[in-house]
Amino acid sequence: MNTKESLATTEDLVVALSAGCTEGFAYKGNASYDTSFAFKHTLLQKAYHTGWLEQQDLLDPTAPIERRHLARILHMFLCLVKNEADEIDTSSAYNIKDLFDCRSCAGHVMQIYAKGIMEGH
Repeated sequence: MNTKESLATTEDLVVALSAGCTEGFAYKGNASYDTSFAFKHTLLQKAYHTGWLEQQDLLDPTAPIERRHLARILHMFLCLVKNEADEIDTSSAYNIKDLFDCRSCAGHVMQIYAKGIMEGH
């Protein structure tokens, strides 16, 4: 059984995505990795103001992140920060049994699945 410590959080995701991003973030790839609260808070705020995090993501960024929210954040990051185009054919994602459990997340899940980043259930 997974514990909270073994699951990714919104904070973990933002730090990881920001570490690989050179545009719009102050992270220095060759510098020592800063895990301080202030650093993480700054990254979360920048992500929110850039538009790839929503207010709900900031409520408890240390809580385990749900798969559908991970897909939304990752999709928005790819679109807004990396300027990556959406996949045109997302029909393969219709095989995911929980695709429409969250209708507002379905488009994000479909994109991340079609890009080969996320597996279906």
